[in-house]
Amino acid sequence: MGYIEQELYRCREWIESALKVYDTHDFKDIKEGVLNGRYHLWHGEDACIITEFIEYPKYRVLNVFLGGGDLKKLMIMRKSVEKFGKETGCKKLVASGRKGWLKVFKNSKDTKKVHGYMYAKELV
Repeated sequence: MGYIEQELYRCREWIESALKVYDTHDFKDIKEGVLNGRYHLWHGEDACIITEFIEYPKYRVLNVFLGGGDLKKLMIMRKSVEKFGKETGCKKLVASGRKGWLKVFKNSKDTKKVHGYMYAKELV
């Protein structure tokens, strides 16, 4: 088992907790995505973030779709994630999450605009 895989397992609890919000992936999907380069793992001692690129016709964005652990650490890690987005040609950083994140970003002095949360309706 390589270093990144070890870090994924160390962060597993945070990843699985964040996955409960949308139920679109399981830990195995995230692990495979990180190991094959589709997703990016940002791991700290007390937190982790999972990102991916989304290519739109007009521009590229860095999507933060999972985050968990210590909130203060996540906000510190955010600077590295934003820098990476700029360095890889992303025009925007986007994120979606549970309602609790609204308070974090609404009060953040460097967040330009909060567009809301993502809602979903089952079509089955």
